[in-house]
Amino acid sequence: MQQDLDALCAQFEREAAARGLLIFHGFSRKLEEGVCIFWDVERRPNLNEFLDVAQSLGVKLLVFNHRRLRKEMVEDAFQRLEECDMPAEERRDLERRLKKSRMYEGFTCTLEFSFDFQGRTHFFDVRTDWYEDLLDALDMIHFYSSTEEDEEEEEEGEEGPAGGYFSRN
Repeated sequence: MQQDLDALCAQFEREAAARGLLIFHGFSRKLEEGVCIFWDVERRPNLNEFLDVAQSLGVKLLVFNHRRLRKEMVEDAFQRLEECDMPAEERRDLERRLKKSRMYEGFTCTLEFSFDFQGRTHFFDVRTDWYEDLLDALDMIHFYSSTEEDEEEEEEGEEGPAGGYFSRN
C-alpha cells in the first residue's frame, strides 16, 4: 500500500465529479447499525471499479471520510505504553514501532468511501501498511493495559458486596 493516500483521495474527488456523483464529507460509518459490505481492496484495489458499481446502481451520493495521523495519537500511545507492565523485549519492539510511526505524522493513513443501496452500506476502505502496524501496536498496548485493569477489578471485587464477609452455606 502507498505511504500516503493523498493521491487516491484526489483521484476519488476527480472521478466522482466527472461521473456526476455528489460527495458528502462525513465521519466514518463503519460503526453504524446495519449490514456493511466491504470491497475487496486487496484483490481489487482499483477505485474506479467501485465507482463503476455505484454508478451502475444509480447511486448519486457517496460518503467520504479520511484521517491523517496526528502527533497526539502517537504521543498518547507512548504514554499508555509507559503505564503498561510488559516484558522488556515486547516493550522495546513497541517503542520502535511507535517511533517509526512518527515519521508519518500528517500523512493520510486511511480513506473510507461508502454508499447505501437497498439497506446495505457498501465500503471501499483502505489503510496504509504503516497505519496497520500502528493499530497492531495499539492493540498490544491495550491488551497489556486491559490485563492490568482486569486484575485490579478482580482484586477489588474479591471482598464482595458485604465488605469481605460472606456465608459459605
